[in-house]
Amino acid sequence: MKDLIFALDEYASAKARRLVIETYFCENKYNAKWIYKGGFIQSVNILYENRCDNFSNGEFEEIKSQFANNAEHIYKNGYMFSYENFIAFFNKYCLNHNFYFRSKSGFISMILSVQEEEKSEKSISKCSIIECGKNTYVFNQKKNVLIASIEEDDSVTEIKPSIRIVFNSNDLTLCKLKFIYGEYETDYFNKENNLDVKAGLYRNYEFENQIYDYLLQIGFKKEFDVLRYVQKLTYDELTALLNRKGYEVLTYNFNNEREIQKPNISIQQSDKDWFEIKFEYKLDDEVIDIASAIDFTSKNKSIIVGNSMLTELPDSVFANRKKFEVRNGHIYLNKKNLWSILDIASESGINIDGFIDHSKVSLNLPKDIQRQAKKYQLNGIKWLKWCFINGFGGCLADDMGLGKTFQIIALLKDKDVESKLDKVLIVVPKTLITNWRRELKKFGNIENICIYHGYTRSEEKLKHSHIAITTYHIAMNDIKILKQFYFTVVIFDEIQTIKNPKGIISQKLKKLNSYVNYGLSGTPMENKMEELWNILDVINPSMLNSRRAFCKRYKNNIRQLRNVIRPFVLRRCKKDVLTELPEKNQEIIYCDFDNAQRKLYEAILLAVRNNANNIGFTTSLLLKALLNLRQCCCDTRLLPKEINVNDIKESCKIKNLQILVSNLVEADHKVLIFSQFTSMLKLIQESLIENYKYVFYLDGETVNRQMVVDFFEASPRGIFLISLKAGGVGLNLTSAQDVIIFDPWWNPFAEEQAIDRAYRIGQRNDVTVYKLVVSDSIEEKIINLQLEKKKTFDDILNGLDNFYEIKLKDIYDILMKD
Repeated sequence: MKDLIFALDEYASAKARRLVIETYFCENKYNAKWIYKGGFIQSVNILYENRCDNFSNGEFEEIKSQFANNAEHIYKNGYMFSYENFIAFFNKYCLNHNFYFRSKSGFISMILSVQEEEKSEKSISKCSIIECGKNTYVFNQKKNVLIASIEEDDSVTEIKPSIRIVFNSNDLTLCKLKFIYGEYETDYFNKENNLDVKAGLYRNYEFENQIYDYLLQIGFKKEFDVLRYVQKLTYDELTALLNRKGYEVLTYNFNNEREIQKPNISIQQSDKDWFEIKFEYKLDDEVIDIASAIDFTSKNKSIIVGNSMLTELPDSVFANRKKFEVRNGHIYLNKKNLWSILDIASESGINIDGFIDHSKVSLNLPKDIQRQAKKYQLNGIKWLKWCFINGFGGCLADDMGLGKTFQIIALLKDKDVESKLDKVLIVVPKTLITNWRRELKKFGNIENICIYHGYTRSEEKLKHSHIAITTYHIAMNDIKILKQFYFTVVIFDEIQTIKNPKGIISQKLKKLNSYVNYGLSGTPMENKMEELWNILDVINPSMLNSRRAFCKRYKNNIRQLRNVIRPFVLRRCKKDVLTELPEKNQEIIYCDFDNAQRKLYEAILLAVRNNANNIGFTTSLLLKALLNLRQCCCDTRLLPKEINVNDIKESCKIKNLQILVSNLVEADHKVLIFSQFTSMLKLIQESLIENYKYVFYLDGETVNRQMVVDFFEASPRGIFLISLKAGGVGLNLTSAQDVIIFDPWWNPFAEEQAIDRAYRIGQRNDVTVYKLVVSDSIEEKIINLQLEKKKTFDDILNGLDNFYEIKLKDIYDILMKD
């Protein structure tokens, strides 16, 4: 018969800084040492169970009521107690029901008693003593944390061993099954406990039997004291073992075990367009060329070398195996597969600098461009030209305001490149068409420009133009027309626009025919690794492996990813190259809810959490909840009427904004104010327009953006209200020296783009960025997410070794956890 038991979890309690009880159905089996020895155990959410086998309905309902009244339900079978409620609960039910203590290392011991004791060391602090078998745990009531424990009873110690499969190198159908317990090794078929019995170390026979049963299932059988693989030897299962976590696979010959080695790899340039890849394997003192032994059509990593020795292809070779060309026993890769060459070189520890050096490229620029270009820009133009010479696409990922447009136009005017240009296509967001036309005429003195956009767009004009500018949506809709042309160069400005690999725009634009593609973006990877894959796949079609293989290959190997993308992504930061740029300071202004706004916010949050506990979260509900909480933080008037039923009209942020703007304007500063919500901008405009003469406004509906920008830049003072999406790119607002982010969001790159409208080349004043954040709200958590998200970008492009992706779970956590 199953019993309802309660387990006090040490790890969860330490994390929550409260006592966390978990509920289970299980058979109450424990030995004389009070260590749990039960079989079946199942977590149970007691608040949503109707009955339990060995309880009366009345008794079960009473227990459910106690949980509902005295504990906070924090996950499926987890309940958080205050110290006082735990004592009351334990004393009431300990006589009839079993309580256990689950330690951080997994031991489950029965709780025998709980008693209070005064502790007076540095200060007097009430503590409780939890006696679990022979172990005693101390809970500090003042700090609400388990602070100490006597080491667990080690008279019976079972640990999970690692698995070692040892194949006979002369007959790879035979293998030994061994288990490693720390410094002890034992053979499965030797049933004696040959570990340190005196120290209480015993074999985990249950775990060993599970592994043995698994090997029998995949085709092994027992033969004396070894296992024999009875099916035809294809190595599929052996490859699975090699990739299975916790398995170590070796070979042995005359009882000398040796680790399975990966071959040594070298790369050398065979001629201008080909590289030769050599694979060598060291067997004892002999070096063997194993190129002829590798079957690149196989789906298995395992290969046979020499005297039936088993070895394994490196991940980089296996991932790129279909691109190799085998000629006369030699293996070659074409230069167009530079990505694969770098991937193999990076994993093999080969210096890749010789493959990608662009410093020796000479420029042939017009004198006026040569004079205007800064040193870092000349280096960027060299890199762009190196890509052009070698036929590789590249993503210029400089910080906002470092002149990416100027550098790409300078490349087009380089005489060596210009002589080979036939037709150039520039794909941009709609708002940047005018800006690109201006820049081409300003820096390149280029007149033969076709604006391929709107109802008047002409295929005939496109046919006779030298440079055509279009938008992402027009390019997608007219892909059948555009793919008829062969473009020498295609430029994707703000290429993060097509970051989604499943988006129809990026899928269609990959069909364009071109010699070289360039992407321009200050944020080539805003969130997920697959976004970076898609951008690289747009600029270098078919050079990469599949999206799934790419993400699997590099997600936990960021250092190798950085090496591989280095030739195709050039990234410079303002702080590193613009020593003459003034300082940028950031300040967070915390705002406190008024009573009505706070109560409404907490009511929304409570409803969100109740929905999650009762019916669960869908993605749409989660995002809607996040939106409503953010709206409440900005201004209660943004909320739908069904939520703001009492028509509360409060905004602690607008009150703080009015004070901040008043101080800045009084100091004769020009100010930019960004918000994601256009409805919020309208409310801000209403609050400011009565007191200030120069209030400018721009969102996605603004018809003549440039005229509004010009008026602001020319005005002696002013406040510019801009929607984050519409104003994040294509604006030069260096007359402003203060930027206000009204509502922070978890994507810091959208904010950085907005900030860089003012903090860019041409700015002569120090720039101050103010972020308005509501205290003790979801916005504070968003700020922390921003830091992690920014770290993701820096890890890959700027040199660290960790990786972090924003997932729906992260958003779920900030909604559900205090």
